[in-house]
Amino acid sequence: GTKEGFVKAIAEGGNFGYDFLDEIPSEAGRTYRLDGYLFPDTYFVYADSSETEILAKLLSGFDQKFDGALRAEAAARGYSVDEVLRIASIVEREAYYRSDMPRIASVFLNRLKSRAFPYLESDATVKYIKLLSGDTGAPTAADIDALENPYITYKTKGLPPGAICSPGYDAILSVIRPAETDYYYFVSAKDK
Repeated sequence: GTKEGFVKAIAEGGNFGYDFLDEIPSEAGRTYRLDGYLFPDTYFVYADSSETEILAKLLSGFDQKFDGALRAEAAARGYSVDEVLRIASIVEREAYYRSDMPRIASVFLNRLKSRAFPYLESDATVKYIKLLSGDTGAPTAADIDALENPYITYKTKGLPPGAICSPGYDAILSVIRPAETDYYYFVSAKDK
């Protein structure tokens, strides 16, 4: 397939037979409708598979991993599937070790519940915007000041308009079952 073919299939593919896709908010500023929903895994596809067939396979993988039981658990915690994916995508990009994911998730969830910390302040969201423009450099304070985008969680309160990657199962689970902390910050040292 081609990038253009995938973009077109995503835009015109409807819900691909999955009700959870009907619940994706149509917020302004979202990069791609299915960001976060294309589950990262190893898939076997035929060389002549269409973009739509490949997307359907990735969505099937998502539906199997983020199943009805996990969706119900997320809803019981007060989160939609899309909200879980937006948070989990940030956790995925912030964490170096899987074992840190539940604590990192707790920081972002604590911030979302707090009036004192209305911004998630994630460097991962700044890096996402830089990558979209082709800039692979590490985020800097100057980037935060210069970039204007609803994904920049230093300037936008609450969640960005969409996921910044397709989070894996551990990141998703860490948002649904976070560590119980009262943390509002974490530090990632150069040695990880």
